[in-house]
Amino acid sequence: MAEQAALKFHPEDWGLRRSGDDTDFMFLNLGPQHPGTHGVLRVVLQLERRR
Repeated sequence: MAEQAALKFHPEDWGLRRSGDDTDFMFLNLGPQHPGTHGVLRVVLQLERRR
């Protein structure tokens, strides 16, 4: 269970917001990683939705 908690994405930890005054944000993980990448590369796309 601790492994699953460690994988959870918290936007605030990266200086991102979940919502604004008239906007909601959705976060999308992009992947898979390229086999030539040394170590872990995590790419997160922030999508904006206006209310």
